Amino acid sequence: MTKKKPPKLADVVNGTPEFMDGFNVLKSALTQMRMRIKALEEDIKHLAALPPKQRRAVRYYDEDGTPIDANFLIEAKAAAIAKGKEFIDRHTEPVWAFDTEIARQLVLSGKFITGRKLGTGSPIRKCIAKHLRKTPSMTNESLWDAVKENPPNGFTVCDNRAGKYIEGPAKFHNMNFERFCNVCAEERKALKG
Repeated sequence: MTKKKPPKLADVVNGTPEFMDGFNVLKSALTQMRMRIKALEEDIKHLAALPPKQRRAVRYYDEDGTPIDANFLIEAKAAAIAKGKEFIDRHTEPVWAFDTEIARQLVLSGKFITGRKLGTGSPIRKCIAKHLRKTPSMTNESLWDAVKENPPNGFTVCDNRAGKYIEGPAKFHNMNFERFCNVCAEERKALKG
């Protein structure tokens, strides 16, 4: 039986070896642990807020029917929180370092670069700049109407009870009217300067 060599990081970036599944399970476990700790903290806050007399009256029952009082439950949940935080502290740093190294390798390989290049604007910004170059004295309202008449591909201009906003092809491409006005001001400033 031959031993398999551990894959190189470049192989991890290009493929999905078995240990990446384990890595993703660990990331998921950290997320679940954070959610569990938050729920335990809420439980403790709720139980601790009860007056002592009412807290003594609260009874929980173990699986075998043994009664458990609220004070014991608070101590047990606090101990579980401490253990969970210890687990998170022990495993967060390696996961973060591995994520960072994968991102670095992806960028260096040139196969995966997120976002637009620096200095390029969104399609909405380009549309605003085009209209301002034609007519620099346009107001924000008239620019909104101009964009509404002919929005960039994939964008929808909405004006409804939720307000004025532009929906993009992806969730993070949306722009509300306030941001639209700020972009208009930035483009006016860029034209003057």
